[in-house]
Amino acid sequence: MSMNNHLLKSVTEQIFTLNSKAKDLESLLEEGGDFLELPITHLYLGIKSKPSELVAQILPKLSSEQRQLLLDIDLWKKDNLDPMQFSSWIHIYSETSLELQREFLTSPLFLLLLKSVAEVWTFDQEEPEYPEHSNFFVTEDNRLLIELTALESCSDADDSIYELQGLIKNLYAEVGVDEAYTLLFKAMSDVRSEMLEEEYRFKKSRLEDVGVIDYYDALAIETPLLSWRDLKNFIKARRLQYFKLNENQLSLMLPPQESVVLFSHAKSDLLWELMQEVEKVTSPHRQDFLQFNFIRMINANISYHQAIKEGSIALDRVGQECLQRLLLGFTYLRYLATLPTSGISDKALLSREGVFAVYDFVDSYKIGKSLMAIAQKEMKAALAKTAMHQEDAEEFVGDYWKNFLDEAFTYPLQYDQELINSWELYSEWYRQCELLIGLLPYIDSFYKAFKELKSGGRVHDIFYKNYTVESIDFTAIILSSFANFVLGHYQDDTTKGSNKMGLSESEFFSFVEKILQEGTLSLKPREHGEIESMLQAFAEAFAFKDLVGFKDYLYLLLKNDLEGYQFSTLTSEELEHVGGPIILQQHDSQTAQSSFLDKSSELKLF
Repeated sequence: MSMNNHLLKSVTEQIFTLNSKAKDLESLLEEGGDFLELPITHLYLGIKSKPSELVAQILPKLSSEQRQLLLDIDLWKKDNLDPMQFSSWIHIYSETSLELQREFLTSPLFLLLLKSVAEVWTFDQEEPEYPEHSNFFVTEDNRLLIELTALESCSDADDSIYELQGLIKNLYAEVGVDEAYTLLFKAMSDVRSEMLEEEYRFKKSRLEDVGVIDYYDALAIETPLLSWRDLKNFIKARRLQYFKLNENQLSLMLPPQESVVLFSHAKSDLLWELMQEVEKVTSPHRQDFLQFNFIRMINANISYHQAIKEGSIALDRVGQECLQRLLLGFTYLRYLATLPTSGISDKALLSREGVFAVYDFVDSYKIGKSLMAIAQKEMKAALAKTAMHQEDAEEFVGDYWKNFLDEAFTYPLQYDQELINSWELYSEWYRQCELLIGLLPYIDSFYKAFKELKSGGRVHDIFYKNYTVESIDFTAIILSSFANFVLGHYQDDTTKGSNKMGLSESEFFSFVEKILQEGTLSLKPREHGEIESMLQAFAEAFAFKDLVGFKDYLYLLLKNDLEGYQFSTLTSEELEHVGGPIILQQHDSQTAQSSFLDKSSELKLF
């Protein structure tokens, strides 16, 4: 499989060709096609969608190694067996030839599985003892009783017992009574943990030879670096890798089509840029390594998510995750290459042949995942220090930050509904993470003070025109504070109502008149200076000036809540549906103000 001019295109085209064959196994069987050229993951996905009768016809066309690998994939979950898949293979092999049955029944994996789903007892014909249920049978020589204990919940448990009994009977006929008894007695007498450990090592080695990465090896790739220091050390320590693989061996490692569809052609400018960067690499051995490394990146993610057994949706998610994190890591490395001192390794080679002359796909993927994880860890740590991580408090941050956090901790990672797959967008998003972290102590103090007012019964819905008590959040409070500041209520503590958080209707209209362009429904633009001066003065007066992006955030809140209204024609009733600062009911204005003033020390922004 030569790289041609487009490594990703070359890999994906061959995957699509093999995938079409694996999906049409019936035609391949009828035409006498070659099953041996199919990657094991393609073959596995192909037979999992077929009836057992067809699978039984396909098994003789496979090599013994392929048959073993199919069992290795299907019968294991991480480092333990998955006995619930046992009955399906019992059914399949009961329809195959005696030769294949013998291969299956004499394998160490079958004996280990039998030990996992059954108890094997010595049977005394003179004083026989039977279980109190019917899930058992006695072997042909009347020397062993096999009691199935792990298949009782299966809907086809009776069929499985009957088919297993038939297979054991055939085993006795094929290998002889003594050898069959010895094999089954081993399942009774050997220590399961030792058998499991040994077979796991063999299984892991067999699958690695065809590119299926063990879960715990995948975990090493998938585990992100959780600090900027560790990430910088990782980037600094990378060293070039070269080697050449046998072409046929590489083909057998190809992942399923669903996991690479997004890489098949450049649907985005960033993917095109990445493909162009790969083409800068001139060393043939480095090209071979990158091809293998790309396949390894995909296969590691498949193993980590156990996606091969979950099906097409899980495999599609693998492709999305890999592409997003790969692009983010790639653009970060490209950014570092422009810095005079970045810690990047072999910068001279990188400048000649691009990022992938020094770093590989797995490196870029891990860097991209680490960038995401570092920000998420920092936000989680900051949230954990406040009440905002509690379910009953998470709404208090306001819609802006709630939506931000939902996107930041939900797959796929997004910022303002845009996929975070570039260093440029990540940098903008990370600044917002830092702003949120800086604001959380303020949000927490407001929440605790307001919660105390609520629990004391000192705030009521009847006080407020456009909010209920439950709907008041940080957005409402910060905008109310800004409005009061703009109106001059904070400039002199002797001013009546200097610490109040709400506005009367007349004060509200005075405020919007100051911030809206005359004759329009829009805020005054910041570049004209008037709004910018208000924002700057507010940030300085209330210790927000050191929070990068605070003024942008406050201006956005004003736009989201107050633009688009024709305030000159709004009635008092229509004000109930306006967001922004808290508007006090006319008849309860003084009562509501006093409720806040009673707790002014907690509610002040200082």
